[in-house]
Amino acid sequence: MRTTNFIFLLMGILSIFGCSKPKPKETTVSQKETTISKKETAVFEKAFGITLPGEWSRRSEDGGSRIVFSSSATHEQLTVSLMPSSTRMDPALRLSTFNQVMELRRQAETHGLPPSAIKMTAPSVSEMSGIHSGRYSGSEPASQRRFTCLLFCSSSLVATFYYEAIGLPQSEADERANAILGSAKLNE
Repeated sequence: MRTTNFIFLLMGILSIFGCSKPKPKETTVSQKETTISKKETAVFEKAFGITLPGEWSRRSEDGGSRIVFSSSATHEQLTVSLMPSSTRMDPALRLSTFNQVMELRRQAETHGLPPSAIKMTAPSVSEMSGIHSGRYSGSEPASQRRFTCLLFCSSSLVATFYYEAIGLPQSEADERANAILGSAKLNE
């Protein structure tokens, strides 16, 4: 959706910090029945894992650095962007990279749009075991698009999980974003 230009800008910025474009990685995507008889799509990547409610399809873009999952039943999409570092980032560089990527990601939301076109929350950020994480949500009322972005920055990887839904009520989009992004895990 709106992430293509951002990815190219982000990859350029990250190359300054010694980050490189990843090589395609193998993915396992499976459909399984849960105990409450709803299907889930479980994704197991070398770099991350995530569980998506319902049936989702997958396509890889940009040589495997961007993976897009689309829901079969609703107008939802999850874009996972992976930017591994060619060297291990020390704590200062990791924090600096995290802050710059978060700022660029938020700027990409409003690029080319009037300020009133997008409503966004302030990012909530934290750090645990050397991994910085941040999350923000927003909406584009004119198109009924809702989005939530989760960003991780470890010593060897920057990963964004960008959830988008069109036409879902705010409460439903928030509930689904929380379930999806709450299941996101880095495999370090």
